[in-house]
Amino acid sequence: MEAVGVVALVLLALAAVGYPLRAALLRVHVPPAVSLMALGVVVGSSGLDLLPHSWEEYGGSLSLAAFAVLLLRAGLGLPPGGLRAILTPVLVLGAIPVMAELLSLAALCHTVLFDRWDVCLAAAFLIGATSPAVVLPSMLNQKDLGRGTQRLVPDRIIGQTVLNAFIAKAGILLFVAVAAGTATASDSLPWLPVQLLGGVALGLVVGWMLRIDLLLDRGYVRTGSLIALAAAFLVYFTGKRVEVEEVFATLALGIVLRRRLDRHEPVMRKVLKQTWGLAEIVLFVNLGSQVDLARLRDVSLVLPLLGVIVAAVVVRVLVAHVMGRFTVLDGAERALVTSSNVPKATIQAVFGAYAAQAWARSDPALAGDGQTLAVMAVLAIVVTAPIGAVLLERFGSRLEQQPVSQRTRVAPP
Repeated sequence: MEAVGVVALVLLALAAVGYPLRAALLRVHVPPAVSLMALGVVVGSSGLDLLPHSWEEYGGSLSLAAFAVLLLRAGLGLPPGGLRAILTPVLVLGAIPVMAELLSLAALCHTVLFDRWDVCLAAAFLIGATSPAVVLPSMLNQKDLGRGTQRLVPDRIIGQTVLNAFIAKAGILLFVAVAAGTATASDSLPWLPVQLLGGVALGLVVGWMLRIDLLLDRGYVRTGSLIALAAAFLVYFTGKRVEVEEVFATLALGIVLRRRLDRHEPVMRKVLKQTWGLAEIVLFVNLGSQVDLARLRDVSLVLPLLGVIVAAVVVRVLVAHVMGRFTVLDGAERALVTSSNVPKATIQAVFGAYAAQAWARSDPALAGDGQTLAVMAVLAIVVTAPIGAVLLERFGSRLEQQPVSQRTRVAPP
């Protein structure tokens, strides 16, 4: 109980600092992702080291809970008929640019950094993932403002970002295990569709069983919204425990609730947006606190890593830009879609040290390569997350703003 009290006090302190800091810097057009991650760096081990051990122990679970809030909002925000309209753009724009970056990263890593292809592929999947934690809040904000909703631009970006996260997570787990000699690609790959379909099924079942419409019809909007949040936490953490795809499970829950509770979506969105105000502070402060700036002091290592990361991101952005010219999107919308390929933070923060830990146990000869991957993850966050967040806000502000009365209409793809 003492640890719970310490965590509660830290949460209150972060909220007391985070709310005014975020509001003040928003006035000078600094995105919340940047200001709150900077706060995390300051209070984390690379800065003043103010976070107690109890927070470090439970902070990861709080970040996952905050991410579940974000996924529920994303699912609820997709209007009826929107999923079908964005499916093809999501699959195409969500897969081809990331494949271009993955191939570039693997080739560059093999040329500059590592001798083994399995290590290069693990590095590629680790660094090639864009950040749902940076991209999704920005896109939900654009949706709330009615920007780009005519052609469902924020929804397309949300979909391709989540798809990217799934591909990256699966690739990291696979090739770290392959390099460690604990698994083979032929044994692991067949399970990926099972995990994905299992996660979607979990979200769909819980969504259809959740009858909060009775509460909402009687005006208990906050109570119904809190129950929906509890269901999102249940689905997300259950998905992780039973090893099905928890991200798609939570999204599926939100999508089902939107279809059943469409008339209540505006008021539920307000309640969840208020909840996200605190969850956003937790998520980004924790991300910032995991940035180990001490790893970036070795210039002889950092410079080639930086060159590999920047070159691969440039390849991805160019491919996304060229592909965008063959869509129905206008110039501002294409710029926003292209910029969504830049920020990296979530997967890198979660899995940055995973390879080093796994390889140290199974093959000490790979421990040094694992440490290099950890430095790459930190460098990718530091370099791309602030730039990506600023670009998303800048290009998002240029989108055409749709009248409130037209925001629920779905345009053709």
